[in-house]
Amino acid sequence: MNDNFFMERCLKLAARGAGFVSPNPMVGCVIVKNGKIIAEGYHQKFGQAHAEINALKKIKFQAKEATLYCNLEPCFHQGKTPPCVHQIINSGVARVVVGSLDANPQTAGKSLALFQKNKIQVTKNILKDECLELNRSFFKWIKLKLPYVVLKSAISLDGKITPAGKKTGWITGVKARERVQEIRAGCDALLVGIGTVLNDDPRLNVRNKKLKQPVRIILDTHLKISPKARIFSVKVGRIVLCTSKKSFLSLKAKALGKKATFLPVSLEGGYIKLPELLQKLGKMGISSLLVEGGAKVNTSFLAKGLVDEIIFHRSSQNQGPKALKMTTKPLKSLIKKRKWLLKSVQPLSSDDFELVYQK
Repeated sequence: MNDNFFMERCLKLAARGAGFVSPNPMVGCVIVKNGKIIAEGYHQKFGQAHAEINALKKIKFQAKEATLYCNLEPCFHQGKTPPCVHQIINSGVARVVVGSLDANPQTAGKSLALFQKNKIQVTKNILKDECLELNRSFFKWIKLKLPYVVLKSAISLDGKITPAGKKTGWITGVKARERVQEIRAGCDALLVGIGTVLNDDPRLNVRNKKLKQPVRIILDTHLKISPKARIFSVKVGRIVLCTSKKSFLSLKAKALGKKATFLPVSLEGGYIKLPELLQKLGKMGISSLLVEGGAKVNTSFLAKGLVDEIIFHRSSQNQGPKALKMTTKPLKSLIKKRKWLLKSVQPLSSDDFELVYQK
């Protein structure tokens, strides 16, 4: 067993915090002595103890001559909790191994420098790419204060998003829809356009009550949503209606005020100005945004280059020329200006596959 082995364990532990720790990063910690793991922990919930502290608690903060592994540089600054760096030093560890540096300027490199100043050996960049990948949303948000945008779409083999001749309906099977629940739970917020709400009347929630409910955001320029829409029937989780400044001041907005939070945004060509919306969501602490739009919303996000990742749930069936397309413009023309890398392909069932592309 080597550094890579223990860092892989850190990553597995860290992933358990998905959906619960944002806008903090997902972090796992493993403490090793004489080649054996003596304690481990992970950051479980935003505002609660960090991974390193959860691990050190299990050995009563006594880690003399041990090695502490962490997929992200331990924090140096005071936040919701005290900085981890001092408690790690006081525990007596002889060596600290990290996967990646913290991009937060309040910490970046400072903790490692302090470890070295206290005669603690430091090793960095172990499984760096994997560590950066796990917290890709955090790294974008902490640097730019913008959410990492994931566009997810269920499509047929011929690129359609509805069954032939219908405005709504399932393209993929049960397993794919179960996977969507996991993806939603792992994101801070979920966004759809008012067209999806009017056509499908979805709840947009995560069915598993043990998982975190994302903030549900609706692009509704002219406030067409009905007070009886099913999305309001789910009492857990926050609903944000993104509308024009004029609609925000309307009587209907006042009537809906108890059901949702309003986020007025400037218009561009009669539609919500998406770059401004993303800036406002970033200021709200939303570091990851899942877009489950129809053709218009998909086209707007892709045309403006606002998407960081695309997830296709592709069925093996064709739906024909009468079915609705994923975008209002040819998809190839919307994505050709950027280099998209196919990161993964995995079967969801005998008929459906998940394809993940990243910039």
